Amino acid sequence: MTIKILYTETSENYKIRYAEYELFEGTISYEFLDSDSIKAKARIAELSGYLKEGCYTSLVVRFGFCWAEYNLHGYTTHTPLKREDFLPDQSPVFMPSIDQGYTAVILNTEHRLRKYIHHVHHKPEVQGTLREFELKFGPRVPKDYYGNYDYSRYPGGYSPSAAITGDY
Repeated sequence: MTIKILYTETSENYKIRYAEYELFEGTISYEFLDSDSIKAKARIAELSGYLKEGCYTSLVVRFGFCWAEYNLHGYTTHTPLKREDFLPDQSPVFMPSIDQGYTAVILNTEHRLRKYIHHVHHKPEVQGTLREFELKFGPRVPKDYYGNYDYSRYPGGYSPSAAITGDY
């Protein structure tokens, strides 16, 4: 049975231009490209040079979204992010397959996700605290979903089992 993922409507304000390239043995890297088209074209030319030299095995430039995915009390949440949500000195290159979990230190101090992680991190007695998140890139942002219990009748979420069976 094919897995059917539900996607949420996401504001075009979160749409970004990013490069996706494969480094070695299937390691995929994602890099935010500058919103200035001249700088972005220069960076794409530089990445293309690395591709010709054999440093990368593939290079694709895409328009899409970046989001933080984290589990909060059995509820998988997807928070869209923009380049401005990250610290200015933070590298725009991310390798989610190697760096499985990212912590809030890469986010701006004013970002609500960083504030939330900081709040629960310093209260270890809180159950199900959020300490890190996965960083994902793609053409659409997945809809938030609950744990394995099927809550699909309720607004705002569905269960992974419903995604697999296709019963909504």
